[in-house]
Amino acid sequence: MRNIGLYIFLFLLILFTGDRLLSILIDKFIVSKSEFRYSKLYRGKAKADILIIGNSRGLSFYQPSIEEETGLSVFNLSYNGLPTNLALVLFKDYLKVNGAPKLVIIELTMPGNRKQLITNFGLYSSYSSDVEALIEQQSKSIGISNKLFHLTRYNGELFQRSVYYLNKDDSNWLLTSTISERALQRQNAPGFDFEFDREAMEGYKTIIAICKQNNIPFKLVINPYLPDYSKRIKNFDTYKASIRDYLQEPIYDFSKSITSIEFFSDPLHLNVDGGREYIKLLKSKDIFSTDK
Repeated sequence: MRNIGLYIFLFLLILFTGDRLLSILIDKFIVSKSEFRYSKLYRGKAKADILIIGNSRGLSFYQPSIEEETGLSVFNLSYNGLPTNLALVLFKDYLKVNGAPKLVIIELTMPGNRKQLITNFGLYSSYSSDVEALIEQQSKSIGISNKLFHLTRYNGELFQRSVYYLNKDDSNWLLTSTISERALQRQNAPGFDFEFDREAMEGYKTIIAICKQNNIPFKLVINPYLPDYSKRIKNFDTYKASIRDYLQEPIYDFSKSITSIEFFSDPLHLNVDGGREYIKLLKSKDIFSTDK
C-alpha cells in the first residue's frame, strides 16, 4: 500500500510538473510571439490610430484598405461571434496595455454573450485577470480546470489561430470568395424580425462610457448586408431606432450601402473586394476622421 501511495504521488508530481512546464513553453514560444491580434494586444504591439470593435462583420472594416486610404494605423479587435461582454474586457485591456487610440469604430451587430467563444480565451487568462474572471463567470468547471491544469487553456480555436498566425500577419483576414448560387437561392425565403438584445446594448453602453471617460472619439456603425437579406428584415427601421434610443447616440447605417452581389461572400459578410469598396465609401463619408 505504501508503494501504491508513492507511485500515485510520483505520477501526480510528474503530471503537475509536465503540465506547468509545457504550458510555459507553449506560452513563451507560441502565444506570446504570435502575430495573432490578441497576442499582439497583450504584447503591447497593437497601438494604433484607429481601433475597430465588432464580431465577424467587423472584419469588413478591411484593415489594409483603411491604412492605404487614410495613412493612419489600424488595429481590429473583431472576431467571429465576438460578444459585447468579451469585447468590453478586450477594450479595457487594450487601453491598459497599448494606450488610447485617436478613434474607436464600433460595429453594432455583436451579441451580448457567447459562452463557447469566451471559454476559448483561456490562453490569455494569464495576461488578464478580467479574461480569467469572465471565463469563470461563464463556466466554473472550465475556470477551475484552467487553474489546476494550465494545458487546458490551449484546448480551443483561439490557440489554433495563434499557431496559424505565428509567423504571418492576420490584418488581411477577410474572405476572398463570392457568394454561392446556393446561398443566393435563399433570397426568396420568408421575412424575419431582429430581436433587441438588451445584454448587448448594456455592453455597448459601457464601451461608449469608457470612450467618453478617456476623451476618445467614437462612431457607431452598422455594416452592409446582402441587399436581398436586408429586404427580409421586417423590423429593421424600428430595431435601429430602438438601439439609437437606448444608447442615445447617433448611428451610421451602411446596411444597404453595398448593392453588388459580387462584393459579398455570404448574406452577412463582404469579401475582400467588397471590403475595399466599403472602405472607399466610409472615407467619403468622413467615418475615419479622428476630429472630436
